[in-house]
Amino acid sequence: MDKAIKEIIDTLAETRPFFHLEADFQIALANSIKEWIGKKAPRSEAKIYLEKKIGPKGNSMSVDIVVKLNSKEYFIEVKYATKEKEPEQARGLRDKENFANVIQYVAKSTAPNLNRYGFWKDVHRLEGIVNGEGRIGYAIFLTTDPLYWDEDDWKRHSDVNFKMCKQREKVSAGVELVWTGKNPKDSIIIKNEYALSQNWHPYGKIGQYLLLQIPPGKKTST
Repeated sequence: MDKAIKEIIDTLAETRPFFHLEADFQIALANSIKEWIGKKAPRSEAKIYLEKKIGPKGNSMSVDIVVKLNSKEYFIEVKYATKEKEPEQARGLRDKENFANVIQYVAKSTAPNLNRYGFWKDVHRLEGIVNGEGRIGYAIFLTTDPLYWDEDDWKRHSDVNFKMCKQREKVSAGVELVWTGKNPKDSIIIKNEYALSQNWHPYGKIGQYLLLQIPPGKKTST
């Protein structure tokens, strides 16, 4: 499944262009992974967990999706952000696909700067988990709001260090992500380098997703 996660997400977009909320996306992605394993690796020993606790008791953390496939473990964190108002093209596609009584476009639960912070916090957490051979991490940010992937003036805001738009191109290894001005959250140290511009991909007709693979680090004692 190492190189299949993009294929799985792209296939999911064909049947689920919208989601009620983040948990809906999480469950749909887990089911798509299960379907992929059933088709591509039917004889594999596989287990899939949602909100699985990782780490020692009293200091554990919950991971959105954990997949154990043969000798490998995949740790996946997801984020889902929508626009406050449903775009005209989304309404048209929804009606066309007969989603009228199924899809709900919800208002943003948090501000974009905090959504960005939450994504990099996921990356930071995964870097601490993916600490040995056979462990692979993925951080996924799915959104229908172009503000996240296309922002020419991204350097003008207090959350400049947390921006994930294509114009930023990459986040360097060892960088400390800090707020400029008022600090609503703590800073975050990112161990690895992550390309941004090349890791944004279309999702359906109106969305895009950022997919970052977390490289394995050195195994640490727990």
